[in-house]
Order: sequence, then structure tokens, then C-alpha cells
Amino acid sequence: MLGSIWNFVKRHKKKFIFSGVVVGGTWMMYKYLLKRLKEIREEEDKEYINVVRRQHHFDSNQRTCNMTVLSMIPNIREILINKLNTEEYTTQLKQSPANKLELWATLKVCSFSRTISSVYGCCLMSVILRVQLNVMGGYIFLDNSQDSQNGYIARKHRTTKAVQERYLSLIKHFVGPGLEDLIEVVKTATGKELDSLSLRDQLSLENMQSLIQHIRDRVEERNDLPSTHPLSSYLMANEQKPDIEMINKEEEIYDKLIQETRDVIDSPDFQSVITVCLDKGFSKLMDYIAEHYKNISNKQTDIHDCVIPLAKMVPVVNGLVFKIVADAPNVFIQELLLMEEVKKFAGNIYEAFSQRENS
Repeated sequence: MLGSIWNFVKRHKKKFIFSGVVVGGTWMMYKYLLKRLKEIREEEDKEYINVVRRQHHFDSNQRTCNMTVLSMIPNIREILINKLNTEEYTTQLKQSPANKLELWATLKVCSFSRTISSVYGCCLMSVILRVQLNVMGGYIFLDNSQDSQNGYIARKHRTTKAVQERYLSLIKHFVGPGLEDLIEVVKTATGKELDSLSLRDQLSLENMQSLIQHIRDRVEERNDLPSTHPLSSYLMANEQKPDIEMINKEEEIYDKLIQETRDVIDSPDFQSVITVCLDKGFSKLMDYIAEHYKNISNKQTDIHDCVIPLAKMVPVVNGLVFKIVADAPNVFIQELLLMEEVKKFAGNIYEAFSQRENS
């Protein structure tokens, strides 16, 4: 019987060898596929974890942005009050001085200038802070990444605490000399528009809207560099002098951060977001002014038929600055921070700076 089996095997030896190779190859292929599937699952899990981690860090970064914007409002308010102290002129007018008309003319210009400057200040600050914190947020995400594939990249873009503090302190330029320069430009533009108006002139809501728009047109007049927004020059100083002692490598990273931030500011997306943000801010200002017209009309006449002497609108406009730069809760700032265009812009910046592979 054993002989018969052996003869059978010899007769079909090639078939057995072929079958063995097929079975063995299939088993090896199966093992290989299992290994590859495991590697793919691990890569997918790693990528998913990385995406979740990036999203969590981004969300946390946006909350930091919002809190930082709100924390800077008192600085904006202080500059506005110091540069355009309308309360001083109001106090003098109560004493019936000889130069009453002159004081009224000054109060008229300063009141409109201060409130309009507050809109510019809040809008520009909220956007430039969003840019800075998302550029830095992307760098920090790379620094903290434990992915072995990105380990070298994280080390290459390492930002020390000194670099972070120095970079984030750039906002001091705008909330300082930058805003002060912008206030002077707004004041000049406002004076040119108000010079032809008497305190007795009756202004409708449409007149007020047209007046503010004309002031905006003067302030936002295009410069010699059509590729940049006319207000961009107030956001960062032309030359940044070191105020923290750093080693050469840190200086190199800091300079790179500065240049990348300037590139963002010069981008069409930034110009678009600034414009949309300013439109939103001035629309909200007009809503506040419309509320006063509504109260004056007392529902007896159409709000658009209501007219108010400029002299009576001066204190109204003057007081609106304390709504725009109020401490939290601040409706004006909240609406700016919740704008979809601003959030999308922030997301694009963070995405770009948290996923770079070669730079």
C-alpha cells in the first residue's frame, strides 16, 4: 500500500511541487497583505490622531485669539481718549467761553474722528492679531509634534519662548504709534468732510451714512502700491529692532516670522478680509446711529424722513466710542470675531503654517 502511494506521488511529483509553491506563495502573499493592511491602518490612525490634534490645537488657538483681542480693547480706548479728548472740550463749552464757536468746531471733528477711529482700530487689531497668533500657532504645532516623520521639521522650525514673546509683541506697534498715526489721518479726512457743514444743518440717516462713507473713502484712498491694502502700513513698523538678546539662530527664525507675516498682510486674501471686516464694523456703527434716529422719530414718522441738527448728533456720535471699545461683553467685538470670513482666513493661515514639509 505504501508502495502504491509512493508511486502515485512520483507520477504526480510536478503537480505536488506546483501545488506546494502555489499554496506557499499564497500563504506568503496573505501574510504580506496582512502586514500591509496593518501598516495602512496604523498610518491612517496616526494621520487621524494628527488631524484631531491639529484641530484641537487650532480651536484652542482661536479662543486665545478672541481673549487676546478683548484684552487689548482697553489699550485702544486709552489711545483714543488721549489723542482725541473730547471731554476736555465739552467741559470748556459748559463754561460759556469766548471762543465757543471754535471749541464747537473742534469738538465736532474730534467726536466723529474718535468714533470712526475706534472702528478702524478694532477691525485692524482683530485681524492682525488673528494673523500673528495663527502663524505662531502653526509653528508651535510643528514644534510640539511627536511624529517621527515630522521630527526634523519640528526641530528646524523650533521657536523659543524668547522668539515667541518678541514676535507677539509686534502688536505693540499698531496699538501704539501705528494707531496714533491712523487717528491723525482720520482726523484730517473728517475735518475736510465736516468743514462745509454747519452745526445747524439738518442731517438724515442717509446723510450720516454718506458722510461717514466719504470719510472712509479719504482714509482708505489707494496708495502707490495697489497690491497692498492702504491701511497695511499702520500694522507693522518698517524696521524691527531687537529688544531681547537672542542667539543668531533665533534671530534667523524671528526674521523669517516677520517676512512670512508681511507676505500674509500683502496677500489678496488679507485685503479682502480687512475690507469685509471694515464694512461689517461701519455697518454696525450705522446700526447704532439708526437706533438714535428711531428713538427720535418715536414711530410717528418714517426713520428715513427724520432729520436731526448736526449739533445734536455730535454728542451722540461722541458717545458711541464707549459702545465700540467697551469692556466685555462687547457686542461690536463679538460680531467681528464671529465673522465667517475671518474664521476661514484664520484656518487657512494655521493650516499653511502647521503642515509645511520643506522650507
